[in-house]
Amino acid sequence: MASIVNNCIFTPTAGGTGTWTFSAAVTGYNSPAQAGVTDAKIYRYRAQSADLSQWEIGTTTAGSSATTFTRSVTKSSNSNSAVNFTTAPRVSLTFFASEFLLFDDAMSLNTTQQAQARANINAAQAPSITSVTSNTSITAASSQTVLVDATGGAVTITLFAASAGNSGSVVRIKKTDSSTNSVIVVVSGGANIDNSTSAIISARNAVLTLQCNSSQWYQI
Repeated sequence: MASIVNNCIFTPTAGGTGTWTFSAAVTGYNSPAQAGVTDAKIYRYRAQSADLSQWEIGTTTAGSSATTFTRSVTKSSNSNSAVNFTTAPRVSLTFFASEFLLFDDAMSLNTTQQAQARANINAAQAPSITSVTSNTSITAASSQTVLVDATGGAVTITLFAASAGNSGSVVRIKKTDSSTNSVIVVVSGGANIDNSTSAIISARNAVLTLQCNSSQWYQI
């Protein structure tokens, strides 16, 4: 997915098939800098000649303080290759439907995009699942499940310290084996879980659900 800006149309210094260099904003529209374009971010563009006979749409990466723009063509009047514009075209930074969350159609989002989409609508994050057989320290994440096989001996799971940055995080720990070995849960730095220095799981398939605020872990 690409970044989106508002009301940005400009003319480059020249046509051709190469990278565009910003010349001037079209009257009534923002320049890339005014629109908030950021170097190294990806944007969608449409470029067209005055008579509309030459056009292309594609992906561009901004550079040099939002004054240069690469061209990766998606479709064009030149059989979907870069157009050799005879004069400087009008270039608009626009968007494709894929830049928006759809509510009536399926979308293909990568893991990072899925997490951001959930954050944008304040939805619960999909938990990751980790299987362990030995002492393990859990790194900060919004929601995760840890499956522990303690067949080989007692296993200690160390939770990350509660802080403002991970407040609300949920960790579920499940003992999956039938041995009498315990799963011992502690917090990095020695902080308590509720009012104890540790929590213990002894029974097979027992699950311990914990959640932290900015300073404390709690059994839920």
